Amino acid sequence: MRITFPRVSAWVAALAFVMSCLATASAAETPPEDKVFPFVLSYDVGDTITNISHWLERPAGKHGFVRAEDGHFVNDLGRIRFWATNLCFEACFPTKEEAERLAKRLASLGINCIRMHHMDNRHIWGKSPNKLTIDPEMLDKLDYLIYQLKQNGIYTNINLHVSRKFGPSEGFPDVEGLPNYDKGIDNFEPRMIEYQKKYARDLLTHVNPYTGTAYINEPAIAMVEINNENAAFDEYRKGAFDRLPEPYAGQLRKLWNGWLKKKYGGDEALRKAWNAQRQPLGEEILKSGDFSGNWQTVWSLQRDKVSEVTAEVIPNAYQQRSALRIQVIRNGAETWIPQLSQGGFAVKKGQVYTLAFWLKADKPGRIDVNCMMNHDPWQRLGLSSDVQTSTEWREYRLSFVAEQDDSNARVTFSQLRPGVYELTGVSLRPGG
Repeated sequence: MRITFPRVSAWVAALAFVMSCLATASAAETPPEDKVFPFVLSYDVGDTITNISHWLERPAGKHGFVRAEDGHFVNDLGRIRFWATNLCFEACFPTKEEAERLAKRLASLGINCIRMHHMDNRHIWGKSPNKLTIDPEMLDKLDYLIYQLKQNGIYTNINLHVSRKFGPSEGFPDVEGLPNYDKGIDNFEPRMIEYQKKYARDLLTHVNPYTGTAYINEPAIAMVEINNENAAFDEYRKGAFDRLPEPYAGQLRKLWNGWLKKKYGGDEALRKAWNAQRQPLGEEILKSGDFSGNWQTVWSLQRDKVSEVTAEVIPNAYQQRSALRIQVIRNGAETWIPQLSQGGFAVKKGQVYTLAFWLKADKPGRIDVNCMMNHDPWQRLGLSSDVQTSTEWREYRLSFVAEQDDSNARVTFSQLRPGVYELTGVSLRPGG
């Protein structure tokens, strides 16, 4: 099936013409009140020029399964294009009457694919005692909706893991400190992997009583998303794996060390492959790391018209060092404002650097620490770290390898949420 849409420019030109005519008519004559009537956009579909449901092939899937060929979606007739939207959370489980109205309305708008998103958060489990058993009543609602979509020429995109989070009811008592929705963890935690397989089997091999077909054999299912926004590397980059509680930290460490041993055989090959090296620390690069003297000449605290921020130097704040106290009352128009930075120094590609500092906050949280370009396009230069703040003074040491030469680099402290932060002993030195 090939769906061809009118050129957008033609629609825009037509709309502009109609609006100009209306404006001219309005300016020329104001109708009396008894000639004015309410114009209501009905939810229910009528036989009007705006109803384009006849563009859709019915039922969805009549020309075979959707598949990918040469970078395009195709079915047995050739290329197929999708004009799609999401249904989220409880919207995936309407009543039968709602499902019938919804499917017709979506088809009238030319929508030919619906993504079932966040079904696994809590709604598909319904009255079940845990998030391991699908509630038959909720599954029946989903079945009927997908059936109605199919009859109206609308394909379905089923999402599996999006936002189910395990807890004590599923046999996971120690979940405090895990990433939101267990992101990244179910890539390696064996029970979570098995439970995800079970959910996929229970849902996809289930026969929809209204279509008479299991979802694994249903051509109206355009695609299945196995795991949504769930990259283990992204959780590692954000520092989430550094804060894992046991037993999850131990599981990850055991798997990681086993993989390293299998791949490299020993420490020597591992060090060589990962460019592991120890270098003595060189000369200090930054200035006024304890914010003594006229610190504003080398440090920049970026604000904007929206942000409300105060900054003051506290003498002898920690270990006889002065510290910069930043109080964020309101963030700026961008979430990274306010941002504290010092720039104007050079880094050399392949060189190891160590950024060290002492930090405390009025409450636990996280901030971003980077070494990046001090100029457009503001790219990272090897350090992009999410560090966890503490209510006690804590030392941080972040070693990194510069990814490219840059004569005008900077270090930044950003994503400072409302609260109070104290910072001192900021040091950047080659080596580490």
